Amino acid sequence: MPPAWIVRARRCLAALSLVLAPACTLTMDTAGPPVVQRPTFSTTTATTPRGGLSLEMGADSGPKSRLGVPTTFRWGAGPDTEVTIGGLLHQRSAEGRTGIGDLEIGTRHRLRAPGPDAPGWGWGWLARLPLASTDDGLGSGEIDVQFNVSRDHLRGVSTVTWYYQLDLLGEPGDEGTDLQHLASWSVSRPFMGPWGLTAEVAGATAPERDYDAGWAMVSTNLRLDEWSLLDLGVRLGAGDAEDWAVLVGFGRSLGQLGVR
Repeated sequence: MPPAWIVRARRCLAALSLVLAPACTLTMDTAGPPVVQRPTFSTTTATTPRGGLSLEMGADSGPKSRLGVPTTFRWGAGPDTEVTIGGLLHQRSAEGRTGIGDLEIGTRHRLRAPGPDAPGWGWGWLARLPLASTDDGLGSGEIDVQFNVSRDHLRGVSTVTWYYQLDLLGEPGDEGTDLQHLASWSVSRPFMGPWGLTAEVAGATAPERDYDAGWAMVSTNLRLDEWSLLDLGVRLGAGDAEDWAVLVGFGRSLGQLGVR
């Protein structure tokens, strides 16, 4: 059983959604395409337009039938700022245990859009709140905080992204904090018509946890219409990373969010 405060938090979130949902409206008239930040570790400097609401959802499967279903809602809080809320809607560990993941809340802000002569810059933060079951080994029961910075550069029709992420990881059974560093380089470009390609190499290290991992990923995406995008990718791992993962998902613009 999860701690009592986690059970109460789940109930409060469910009650809040029931109260807010009837008071909000969504219109597609002025909605644009979704800003999708998957399946890479990195995020570009792009943010959801002001007032826009989008859904990003996928599944990643790894060795021993491991499965995760990451789900993220993105809302444009300003012309260059978005708020995100999400987490693993469902997960299955390699040991066969299942449940929800931790709740992730964050913001991202674009400092400058990329241009032909100057790169774009963006930064963000994210807090991971412990809702996953610690008894089943699906979560640490600790609060983790992440800070990141992105740099986009336009190379013809391609966008090259340099990304750095600092994680402050809560240490179970201790008041200390472990540091984890992640850096990545990715390139994305249109391919044929509605198709696009993305490739990424990334590495992470957490010295206090004796953790070192590296990844290489390639994916393709298909724009179904003005508001929908599908993606499919494969990620290979080295070091302490899992050997492989298959990634599939979609992004959907839900419309402009308003109040009744």
